Amino acid sequence: IGDTLLIETSQQDILVNRWDHFIGVRDGVVEVIYEISARGCHH
Repeated sequence: IGDTLLIETSQQDILVNRWDHFIGVRDGVVEVIYEISARGCHH
């Protein structure tokens, strides 16, 4: 795909620490599923 995605949030735990995967959806169709290997590693 080659697109760059920037996610800005006030709390990183809502995006990384609670989930095993990040799912990319475009036009209602799942395009990619990324594994979050750093889950729970912020402390």
